[in-house]
Amino acid sequence: MVHKRSKAQNRAIHAKKGGGGISASQLTAYDVAAKKKVNILKPMAVKLKNGTWAVKGKSSATGNTVFRLVGKTKPTL
Repeated sequence: MVHKRSKAQNRAIHAKKGGGGISASQLTAYDVAAKKKVNILKPMAVKLKNGTWAVKGKSSATGNTVFRLVGKTKPTL
């Protein structure tokens, strides 16, 4: 028999795992013009309409704007 957890139990379990976010060492994004992963220069945290957080900045290779989705928690930059 499979025991199901309530939504409150699931929230408590996920909250204990700690959290998300993205650290400064992981600030990379895919640059379409350069066709490779690049470091993000001048990163800014941006909140989308659906509540998801992203990091927006400039590509280290071409200077174009790059964008990386990071999740439901605000990234620490």
